[in-house]
Amino acid sequence: MRNKKLSKIKIIDIAKAVNKTHSSVSFWFNGLTQPSMADVEIMDKVFGIPAVAWYDIKSYVLNNSARFGRLKILRKANNGIAKV
Repeated sequence: MRNKKLSKIKIIDIAKAVNKTHSSVSFWFNGLTQPSMADVEIMDKVFGIPAVAWYDIKSYVLNNSARFGRLKILRKANNGIAKV
């Protein structure tokens, strides 16, 4: 089993775990849509992302940036070029 406290979290890994597309999961992390409760439970068990994180997922990712090192969605949203 993977060590969920030390491993970097990638959108593609989350997408595979919850059986969704990369785009769907990216929308969750951009705040455009919300995951189902079943998906939230899977992310909690597999990646250690607690359900309460979804109240403000962007802040959660920023405050846990060491775990989300390869998650580029926030950087794209704030660079002034990409429209989110």
